[in-house]
Amino acid sequence: MFIGLRAHSATLIQRFEDNFELISKTNDAIFKRRAVRCFQDTWFKPDSGDISFTDRFKAAAKKRSVLLDSGQVSPANGIVKMAEAEPEEVEHLFVDALFAEDQGNLQPCQDLYAPIGSG
Repeated sequence: MFIGLRAHSATLIQRFEDNFELISKTNDAIFKRRAVRCFQDTWFKPDSGDISFTDRFKAAAKKRSVLLDSGQVSPANGIVKMAEAEPEEVEHLFVDALFAEDQGNLQPCQDLYAPIGSG
C-alpha cells in the first residue's frame, strides 16, 4: 500500500532537493525541507510498523509546527488526541485516506460528501 506513496514522495522530495537553491533564494523553505525529511525518515523507516500509530505520528510530525499550527489551532495535536482515544480507527482513516492506492486523489471523497453539504 505504501509503495506508490513512497515512490511519489521520493519523486517530490528529489524535485524539491534538486531545486533547493532556487527555492531557498526566493523563499525561506529550510523548515519545510526539515519537516518533510522528519516525516519521511520516521514514517518510512523499516521498523516503523513496530511503533504504535500514535507514537509514530508524534515522531513524524515533530517538526511540522511551522507548517500546520497557528497561534490558535494545532491540527497535528488533534490527530494525536484522537489517536490516543481511538488508535485503530484513526490509523485506518489516516492510512486509507492519505496513503490510498489512488495516491491522494481527493475527488472520489469530495464527490461522496458533496451531496451532504448541499442539502
